[in-house]
Amino acid sequence: MALTPYSKTDCYPFVEFDIARKGEILSLSFRVSSENAIRGPTAIGSRVTGLWEDTCFECFLANGSEQSYVEFNFSPAGDWQVFRFSDYRSGRQLDSNWAPHDFSHRQETLSEHQFNFEMRYLAGAWPASPKLQAATIIRQPKEMLYYALSHGIRPDFHLRDHFRDGSDFGI
Repeated sequence: MALTPYSKTDCYPFVEFDIARKGEILSLSFRVSSENAIRGPTAIGSRVTGLWEDTCFECFLANGSEQSYVEFNFSPAGDWQVFRFSDYRSGRQLDSNWAPHDFSHRQETLSEHQFNFEMRYLAGAWPASPKLQAATIIRQPKEMLYYALSHGIRPDFHLRDHFRDGSDFGI
């Protein structure tokens, strides 16, 4: 599914997102078509906070109408982070219910990249009614570009109004 750019520029990268679940493994895939080089290794990196300050792939996952949600952050270098929030942008803490399972980067052409991140859910039962938001932040030389499944009046990926039903993605 194509992510919508928030920034209005003449020439912006094209970003697609896909998600799948098999048992306790959540697979997140981001495809980026960009003139600017995006490099990535083929191994799981380190757990790092602040990935959103540079090019970053994100996914937000909630259970139905519950106020709490999880935020996944991934860098093209394979670094990752998972936070749990108790409510909109509050109560942030590291979430140890998720662990990296696999990471891959495939450069299909000079400007086409596919990043695949797999996370293992360690906490038992899968959310009964998952809701999600997918987002990408791309650092350009002069600006940051923001992409998401949908946007509000500003790029705020935490807004639950823009989360989509997980059944739209088969999860």
